[in-house]
Amino acid sequence: MYTSLEEIENEEGDFNVLGKVTQVVHRDDYMSDIRITDLSNTTWFATISWKKFPRVKEGELIKIRSVTVDEDSERKNSLRLAPYSNIMTFIPFSTLQTKFKKQF
Repeated sequence: MYTSLEEIENEEGDFNVLGKVTQVVHRDDYMSDIRITDLSNTTWFATISWKKFPRVKEGELIKIRSVTVDEDSERKNSLRLAPYSNIMTFIPFSTLQTKFKKQF
């Protein structure tokens, strides 16, 4: 399924993350920084390709497949997406979207 952002530092290898996008900052035409918060109110950051994931917007519930903790980043609580990582957005009327929207 997915790993809580609170428990990420204990994870080895890659894992899945489910959370809400609280901020999107477009650095240029190709890259964006996103801030992700989950049910534990823990905030993590990730840099994504704007061309590969153009539908990621603030306030959306997303699931990111196959991320790791970015230990080389200057920023604390940073995630690194693998080349084969995928970001899934949920349609507004789905069961999972309505369930988690109430909890956020």
